[in-house]
Amino acid sequence: MKSLAELNMSPAAMADILYEDALQLLQAIGSNTAPADVIMAFMNDCGLSTHRQGNNIWCLNRACDTTKPTILLYAHYNALAAETEACRLMNGELWGQGLNYGGGSLVALMAAFRYYYHKRDLPYNLCFCAAEERESHGVPRLPVIQGQTLKPDFAIVGEPTDMQMAIAEMGHLVLDCVANGKAGHAGRSEGDNAIYHALRDINWFATYEFNKCAAFMPPIRMAVLQVNAGGANDTTPAECSFTVDVYYNTCYSIDEILATIVLNTRCGISLREDISRPAELSRVHPFVQAGLSIGLETCVSPTSSACGWLQVPALKIGPGDPACTRCADERIAVLEIRRAINIYIKLLERSLSNLINKPERAA
Repeated sequence: MKSLAELNMSPAAMADILYEDALQLLQAIGSNTAPADVIMAFMNDCGLSTHRQGNNIWCLNRACDTTKPTILLYAHYNALAAETEACRLMNGELWGQGLNYGGGSLVALMAAFRYYYHKRDLPYNLCFCAAEERESHGVPRLPVIQGQTLKPDFAIVGEPTDMQMAIAEMGHLVLDCVANGKAGHAGRSEGDNAIYHALRDINWFATYEFNKCAAFMPPIRMAVLQVNAGGANDTTPAECSFTVDVYYNTCYSIDEILATIVLNTRCGISLREDISRPAELSRVHPFVQAGLSIGLETCVSPTSSACGWLQVPALKIGPGDPACTRCADERIAVLEIRRAINIYIKLLERSLSNLINKPERAA
């Protein structure tokens, strides 16, 4: 595999090379239990000067200039479990874990980065970052690159939106809850069953509705996703633990949400550190305007992403159907990858002059 700078070809031929390489990389990621090594080797083979910390890999464009603003192209990937089936191509679709959720965006963003990597007349720097799925460790990934490269002024976050521009998204909290009882022999009706205490609170989480709603965002949603209790068959469980995912809008602060939960439940509650806050991007932002000018549509995402903790203006956009995320039959159409590459390239091209004055900071 050669660097694009070594190839003398038309833009159309270059687009074909980028697409073919992206498809090859996506298949490799979806068939390997050590995808970070695959991504690193691929980028090095493409002549990119890469950096790595743990399983997070990033690269700056060749003509990086510290006096210019920096755009971060951020995508994540999944590390496959050893028993997971390798991806497979059927009827123009790639099937496999993580291919729709993050993989498609990752290879398309990398292709766009490669397209601009050697250009010397860019009014901004580009930083591509491939990060291991943040939910797997609960640690935000931006500190990995801050201090070792340029702090971004703007970010494009690759997640499946069917290439619509998600200009707002929900925040996300994870709560660890514990209901306590007392152990005893079940046959003699001894003890105080913690599961029964947990059920009361679980039912509250399932049915409670917060009153305030944002005009442009969904209402707050709470979902109990994991429950753990019990041991021996004849022993009344003294403890029942469960986790709750909370997707919240801008109508409530985190403290207000927690205060409401504490007031209405009896379980012990602890808030995990990995918090994604609600994110918004103005329709007059140059990247949104660039997207509208090439026919893209805007949307509000009911989920969260890196936009919620990057602490810079960010736009979530990527190939794939959001409803196909984390499904047993997760898949992505290969033509979606080609379309995404072309859109990312056009989006960056249309925004070349707009980002120089950093209008989002003036706002």
